[in-house]
Amino acid sequence: MMLSTLSQITRCQRLLPKSINFRSTLQRSKKTLKSNRSYEISRDSSLGQRMTLLITPTIFTISVGAGTYYLAEEYTKQNRFAYFRKSTHATFPDVNLLTGIVAINASIFLLWQLANSGSAPRLATVLQRYMLSDVYGKSKVLSMLGSTYSHMSVLHIAANMYVLLSVARVTSDPYSFLHLYTTGGLVASLAGYFRAVLQPQYAGKSLGASGAILGLIGYTIAKFPEARFSVAFVDQIIPHSFSATTAFWCVVGFDTCGLLAGWRVFDHACHLGGIIYGYLTGSNK
Repeated sequence: MMLSTLSQITRCQRLLPKSINFRSTLQRSKKTLKSNRSYEISRDSSLGQRMTLLITPTIFTISVGAGTYYLAEEYTKQNRFAYFRKSTHATFPDVNLLTGIVAINASIFLLWQLANSGSAPRLATVLQRYMLSDVYGKSKVLSMLGSTYSHMSVLHIAANMYVLLSVARVTSDPYSFLHLYTTGGLVASLAGYFRAVLQPQYAGKSLGASGAILGLIGYTIAKFPEARFSVAFVDQIIPHSFSATTAFWCVVGFDTCGLLAGWRVFDHACHLGGIIYGYLTGSNK
């Protein structure tokens, strides 16, 4: 009797790992099926189903915006007197911050060149997942932030970094600058997501810091309406300038036309989201 009991226990112990493996396999299968269901929503799904794709990105944008705004407000309170002493003339928000933003953009640009050469297929997969904003993609939330620092072409990154440095003097507070840049980029990506959901025929992958930079431009226009603007690089050949109000309505008009006409060269919804966010933020301060 004892031997038979021991033998049964031994057999149970031998079977136990198999049952555990079976359970873990079943759990993984359930997780896989559950995750696959979330990716079943596509451009061909109903509007109601597509709208659910906007819930998480919207919550993420609001959360990051509120968090960076809180940091900016706390920094301003703690450095109020030093801030006013420095604000008598325009200064860069922080050399290290600007250098870091430019360095991140440049690094991701170089990674794209390596990935597009065909020598790093795994890197290409990672970049396509996290550095291209796509509401129908598997990483629609993180790619909203990653795409803000992502560029593929030399002209794209050169123009954006040039304009970024041109409008960097909008605030001497590094946390406010980081708040405007980050939240502006997220709002711009979210605007592109809304357009992709409402008009799926125009859905596509997007990248670039244009939305974040237009957020800074919109903020500058609202805070300094007397400021003068010019077209990047063109002013080196043909000297010119125009008022901040003219700059705002030119950008809004151009991107609205692109949105209505279905132009695909630029992500016009992102541009509109960025500059309108920046303008409203600057008007309320």
